Amino acid sequence: MSKYTIDSVGLGSLLAQRRFGVPTYQRAFAWGSGEGRDEIEDFWNDLEQAVATNSDEAYFLGTVVLSDSSDYTEGSSTAGRSYIIDGQQRLTATFLLMLAIRDAFKKRSDNRGSDIEQQYIAARDLRTREIESRLRLGATDNEFLQSLIEVSHQTPDRRAPQSHRLLAKAISFFVERIEEQVEHAGERWADRLIDWVDFIHERALVITVTVPTESDAYLIFETLNDRGIDLTIADLTKNYIYSRAGSRLGECHDRWISTTAYIEQATGTGSKFTDFLRYYFTSQQGPTREREIFVRVKKRRLNNASDAVSFSEELKVAAQAYSRLLGADQSFWPTIQPGAAENVEALRILEVERLRPILLAAMLNFSNSQLAQLLKLAVSAAVRMRISRTAEGSKAERAIAEVAQAISQRSVTTARKVISELSAILPSDEQFRNDFSTAVVRRSSYARYYLRSLEIESRRPKRAPEFIANPNTREVNLEHILPQSTTNAWEEHIPRDRQTEYAYRLGNQVLLRATENRTIGNATFTEKRETLKSSTLALTAEAGQAKEWNMKSIDDRQKRLADLAVGYWQLS
Repeated sequence: MSKYTIDSVGLGSLLAQRRFGVPTYQRAFAWGSGEGRDEIEDFWNDLEQAVATNSDEAYFLGTVVLSDSSDYTEGSSTAGRSYIIDGQQRLTATFLLMLAIRDAFKKRSDNRGSDIEQQYIAARDLRTREIESRLRLGATDNEFLQSLIEVSHQTPDRRAPQSHRLLAKAISFFVERIEEQVEHAGERWADRLIDWVDFIHERALVITVTVPTESDAYLIFETLNDRGIDLTIADLTKNYIYSRAGSRLGECHDRWISTTAYIEQATGTGSKFTDFLRYYFTSQQGPTREREIFVRVKKRRLNNASDAVSFSEELKVAAQAYSRLLGADQSFWPTIQPGAAENVEALRILEVERLRPILLAAMLNFSNSQLAQLLKLAVSAAVRMRISRTAEGSKAERAIAEVAQAISQRSVTTARKVISELSAILPSDEQFRNDFSTAVVRRSSYARYYLRSLEIESRRPKRAPEFIANPNTREVNLEHILPQSTTNAWEEHIPRDRQTEYAYRLGNQVLLRATENRTIGNATFTEKRETLKSSTLALTAEAGQAKEWNMKSIDDRQKRLADLAVGYWQLS
């Protein structure tokens, strides 16, 4: 490895000392895009707590990896900059926070706002008066970031990339928090803001690792991870590939961008990338825990640039297949076989994560006809395993992984062979019928899917499209004949201590037009009967034929549904 330097420096000091650029292949600004957790709020809360202690102790914020040069930048304005290989999100957040502090001073006509801008944010050319920012982001975000320097309350266009909205959201958040600091400090507001600037400059420390080239930077990531640096599985995998790419880094980068785009297209977020890798390596090397994923990656032993390119291509192809399994690229499935798209949608509704290693392996290795057949059988297997709970535990995990590996190794090449190999964890018709006849289904999406499917089965041999129940939940609702909330009005029919259980039995649930569902509400069965009987859905109308609605009525109806279930979700 070429010579590199390590230093400890405050984030503010780092911004003041250098100018920064971001290689074009780096992801766009992403803090604040996750589900639940918001990194911008976490960043602020951590800093606020540290500032509030009024201590001289440093606050450590991780590692920033920089390169002295990059072959993957756009425009001449990146010349003379340090290139951010890791730490873009933290540096950008710090930059935005300094913008918010600058604005607080400028809002109050205090010249210290200009001082902060000059030292940490940007300098103006004396002749052209153009701003030369200390931080230049990638092509997606840079223009918008520069506009925030001029007007920090910019609102992005509704068609703008998500990263623009996240940048705007972050600066708005910091402006609000800084204004709160000013308000609480009263007459000492300026001193309070200077306390913040001093803290960010001196005590909000990062470890900077600076290397001559990008390849050097990626080689150190494994060492950093061994030392406990918090990198995601996606980061580690990308860095491992890039560190072996040498002169073919651009090819690997193009494939990596495609790989991550496929996952985001299917899931709406890049945070599901770990799931994809886990399923993929399970299909290749056996059961894989999250903590084992990077071990599997490194087992690929990328000895040269060609190996890196091959592996990145392999991941790209697998990611595209995975995204299609999750419902992306609707135009693909009709080319496989009529009905394939419906089975993919059913698997999506049923959330059958356990079967994904098998399905992914089949996507990459099966013929179209066998893949289409497997999708249909996989739906049946998924329903049976969910109802009979046979997919739980390590035994099922091992069985599924072994079949997925066999598909990847081309020793299992047909859909029927897959089902045969899974026989130990698939319930028989008798077990499935018994379990279905007492199944409690609390999740509405499952219950709607079951009832739509059984409606089709109840109309055999006529299975024309006009007999398929409307899947639009705004038009056709799920009705619980015995209400979900216990009520005294039903006690003479079903004991109060059994009402909750029986309310969620599938035999108690029907599909009903939304307008009618709202009308009958929590009425008694006598009041609901005529509405149920008049339904065009056979199974709903059958329920309305009952003379009364009690535990026996629900049990009898569910046994009828169980018989239909065995016929519809067949494994042969």
